[in-house]
Amino acid sequence: MAEGENRKSFPMLPISHWWTLRKKFQQSIPGVVTDTYLATVLSMAATSARANVLPFLKVLGITDQEGKPTQRAKRWRDDQHYAEVCKEILQKVYPAELRDAAADPVHEKDKAKRWLAQHTGVGDAAATRMVALYLNPAHSAGGTLIAVLD
Repeated sequence: MAEGENRKSFPMLPISHWWTLRKKFQQSIPGVVTDTYLATVLSMAATSARANVLPFLKVLGITDQEGKPTQRAKRWRDDQHYAEVCKEILQKVYPAELRDAAADPVHEKDKAKRWLAQHTGVGDAAATRMVALYLNPAHSAGGTLIAVLD
């Protein structure tokens, strides 16, 4: 069973943060990703970064529990490994039921959003944020570098 099989919540990292952090990691990987590092890179308050970004980077496997970038982070920043890392993220974070129910993210965004809302109990806004992040690696796992704007 994949790690995400029993998850009741899913990451809601804004896609703009995904791409900004990836670009920054391509320039230089920090020794530790802290709330102040994220606040500087993403132009946000440290408290917001601590609550809204750090936990999701851990869930996605970009950082470990201490905030240190993982081997996945090193591969995530590399265009040659990006699609395989996105596939790993999908398999680790999202259950097979969701991946099967919305296997074509381009045409089944509404199905994925509905599934996320039903299984987490969140409202429309949160489900929209969850599906935006789900779709980004889902698109990329097919080998296409594509940003789904939130």
